[in-house]
Amino acid sequence: MNKKLIWVFLLSAILFSCKKQIYQLGLIDGKRLKVEEIEFDCFQARSKIKILDGNQSINASAIIRIKNDSIIWISVTPSVGIEIFRAIITPDSVYIIDRLNREYKEFSIDSINNRLNFDLSYTMLESILLGNLVIPRQGNEKVMREGNYYRLRQHDNRFSINNFINSKSMKIEKVSIADDTTSNYLSVDYHDFQDVDSVLFAFNNSISLFYSDNDRSINTQVIITYNKASFSDKKVKFPFNVPERYDSKGN
Repeated sequence: MNKKLIWVFLLSAILFSCKKQIYQLGLIDGKRLKVEEIEFDCFQARSKIKILDGNQSINASAIIRIKNDSIIWISVTPSVGIEIFRAIITPDSVYIIDRLNREYKEFSIDSINNRLNFDLSYTMLESILLGNLVIPRQGNEKVMREGNYYRLRQHDNRFSINNFINSKSMKIEKVSIADDTTSNYLSVDYHDFQDVDSVLFAFNNSISLFYSDNDRSINTQVIITYNKASFSDKKVKFPFNVPERYDSKGN
């Protein structure tokens, strides 16, 4: 191969790689981006949960049931095999049976958000558990191609949201939610996608919340590893019976 052909080959290779880089990092038409979200009526699963909060660490088994846009029901059992608490989350309230302390607690979503200084709605929480977009598409969002991902940027009132979407599966693999009015921040990583009733579902979720409390910076991490999961249109039960002898507390 003579020198002229060598230079032509090198120049072509450089131009091709530059075009590829521009494509990977450039803006694309967000309206054409189709994110694979889960449409469902009822969801139920068994999982292992690990909670890391400062120096505290909790490991437990959990049963999670969800009625779309209505109820999130959670039963948590540690290694000893006895349920320690049961909770129901609705669009406006949280109800907890604390068997460890023999208490029944009621909180509004607003009161919990005030304590965390993070305005997390029921819809956002449900979407985080399932791996869906935390707010609906508006059609005018910015989308960039970054390597093997599409980065979909969204804004909603006080939040800036970045969704990292796998370019092959079109599933969200990472989402970050930043509160524009504070330094508080929530991120979720999704791993181990498996087929569940003809949809891809992440069997490992890592949720991290960074927030301030009385001038202290706190990082709470929740790791959910599912053992079994299913979606259906059949009725799911949400048993929640408060013992009469339990003390009642709330906000």
